[in-house]
Amino acid sequence: MAEGLGLPLEHVAVVAADTDITPYEAGTGGSATTYRAGTAARLAAQDAREQVLSLAARRLEAQPQDMELADGWVRVKGSPDAKITLAEVAHAALTSPQGAIIGTGARQREERMAALQSLRGVADTPCFVTDGRRLILPAFGAFTGGLSVLDPAIAGLFRKGFQATLLGRNGLFAFPCQALV
Repeated sequence: MAEGLGLPLEHVAVVAADTDITPYEAGTGGSATTYRAGTAARLAAQDAREQVLSLAARRLEAQPQDMELADGWVRVKGSPDAKITLAEVAHAALTSPQGAIIGTGARQREERMAALQSLRGVADTPCFVTDGRRLILPAFGAFTGGLSVLDPAIAGLFRKGFQATLLGRNGLFAFPCQALV
């Protein structure tokens, strides 16, 4: 987060999950936790950074692509006097119609999915495959490059069939192997 926002590391506080203030999460498990949390933090920082640069650019009458973040300042590249502190941008956001700067990374994920879909014609969906005894769980959020669960390399691991569970916008969706095409 500090790197993404151009801040010294000591200016970032890490808050342990607290069920009173954080959304529900299914929990951690396996080696995918660091990847999931790290990717989420990176995308959230990128999203917050874009919001900061956009708001600062409006205040400094510049274009977002002409802005840079460093040492707690947002500056217009090549104009050392055209700058505003990150704290001033955050305060301006609180009093603006858009509200507080909250990086989620949702837009970046949608853009990646749209780009993937335009390249391949089909967007991949995070999923796992299980027969109740064995579970194949790719790194959450990673794209498998079109790997099919019906391919003998995977299907052959499940002698009595399997169930594929996909993550959708509104929950998990399970399908028996016979329903897959």
